[in-house]
Amino acid sequence: MRRWTAGAENTRVHRHFEQVLALLGAAGPGAVGLGQPGLGAAQRVHRAALLEELGRYRARRRFPKNHRLTAPAPSFVDELDGTRCAVAHLLEATGETALVARVAAENNHARVRDLAGDGAFRAWLWRNGLSVREAAIIQPSYCQVAAACICMLESPDTVLEATVLDEASVRVEAVLVGGSELAAGDVLPSAGPIFGIPEPAAGHRWIASLDPADGGSVRLVFPMLDASTVDTAVCSALGADAPLTLARETLVDILSAAGPRPPCDVSLALEDPLWSNQEGSHCPEPEPEPEAAGCVALPTRATPWWGAAMVAAAMALAIRSGGGRQQRR
Repeated sequence: MRRWTAGAENTRVHRHFEQVLALLGAAGPGAVGLGQPGLGAAQRVHRAALLEELGRYRARRRFPKNHRLTAPAPSFVDELDGTRCAVAHLLEATGETALVARVAAENNHARVRDLAGDGAFRAWLWRNGLSVREAAIIQPSYCQVAAACICMLESPDTVLEATVLDEASVRVEAVLVGGSELAAGDVLPSAGPIFGIPEPAAGHRWIASLDPADGGSVRLVFPMLDASTVDTAVCSALGADAPLTLARETLVDILSAAGPRPPCDVSLALEDPLWSNQEGSHCPEPEPEPEAAGCVALPTRATPWWGAAMVAAAMALAIRSGGGRQQRR
């Protein structure tokens, strides 16, 4: 089975914390799920200090790995090198070393929802002006959604269509998103494919990303089958069955559309309900209290007509599921 490279997972988590800092910082104290009109002066000071520390944690780009479970899962403390997850790091930074040690010993793959009933953890959240919901947002999601491998292309500064020249370089054929300083014909260094395989061959055209934070090299993401079709069979490496292909025109529309529009995952589900497939033990389950949500996705700004789009996608998925999974190559 094709799997994410360690570098790709590191980049995913790094970008997740960038979104978290933008969300919790801009939203203001208690705005995400705390359910209170405001915080005390001490809580505000502690909350701001925690977010600053989270920024330093993100900048170091050292995140724990899961060495025990075969399925993607959070690790409170890396069992090999002791690296702390973000929540564990923030706990230790505020003197809660004993709590970190206890959680690591009792349930090292705990999600925030698993800690929600812990009195010491809740007291720490209250002192630092955070809700359970906000702490859950800090923890990266480990629920695999088919659309994620496409929607991650919303994060890089530049998305290209490029032809592989050799194992170390590519030629720009078209700039799909960003890249105002680039033009067709430019030759750029290549960091190879993000998924590891299929290995790129000279002359093959790929959808690629370029992010200055990754050293300025092009990262190959999806091979092109022809001028109009992107090979997305590799998306099933995320654990959830995904469509084998995507029209190039659809990909460009989703990534470059300006103004109000459905989120990337909703747009893909309207194209093919398979894009909404989920897989993994850390996917959300219906629960009576929102704070107990397990697989946490960052909230998006809702627009009324998106709701109808999501209902339509769900209905299409229900109809299609009776016909079975399309034949894989």
